[in-house]
Amino acid sequence: MTRDSTIAWIAAAAHVVAAAAMLLLLRAGLPPAPDDERLAYITMHRIAWTSGWLTWQLAVITLIALYAVLARRFGGALPLAALAIGTAGASIDVATQMRFIVILPKLQGDAFALLDRELEAMTGYAANGLYTLAFVLFVVACWREMPKLANVLAAPIAVSGFALAIAALMHHALAEIVSSAILFPLFTIWTILIARWLRNA
Repeated sequence: MTRDSTIAWIAAAAHVVAAAAMLLLLRAGLPPAPDDERLAYITMHRIAWTSGWLTWQLAVITLIALYAVLARRFGGALPLAALAIGTAGASIDVATQMRFIVILPKLQGDAFALLDRELEAMTGYAANGLYTLAFVLFVVACWREMPKLANVLAAPIAVSGFALAIAALMHHALAEIVSSAILFPLFTIWTILIARWLRNA
C-alpha cells in the first residue's frame, strides 16, 4: 500500500469516526434541540462534547492531507487552487470547533444563542462551503483519471455539500441533518474509492 493510499484510507476512517461521534456524542448538544436542553447536555457531558469535536478536527486534518495528495499527484493550477481553498476552510473550521469546545459551554441565554448561530454559520456555511468548492475543483480537474464510480458520486456529494452550506446559513436544522446524512456517507465511499485507486495507480 502506497503512502498516498494510506492517507486516503485514514481520511475515510476519520470521517466514519467523526460521523459516529456526531450521532453519539454531539447530537444532543446541537439544533434542533432547545437551547436550554443543549446547554444542560453540554455542561453535564463536557468530555463527550470535547471528544466529539476533536474527532472532527482529525477529520479536517485528514481531509486536507487527502487534498494535498490529489494536488501533488495531478499538479496544475486548478488542483493547487482547490488545495488552497480547502486549507482556508480548514483554518476556519478548526478555529470554530475550538470555540465550540472552549467558549460556548461557558455562555447562557442570548450570549449562547448568538455565538452558537455564528459558529453554525462558520463551520456549516463557510468551512463546509469551501471544502465542497475545493472538491468540485478537484473533480473538474481530474475526472478523466479518477475511477468512474467516484465520478458518479461526485455530483450528489457536491449538491449535498452545498445544500448543507445553505442550510447552515439559513439556520435550518432539519435540512442540515438531511444533507449531512447524504453527504458524509457518500464522501466516505468516494474516499474509499480514491484510496483503492491510489493503491493501484
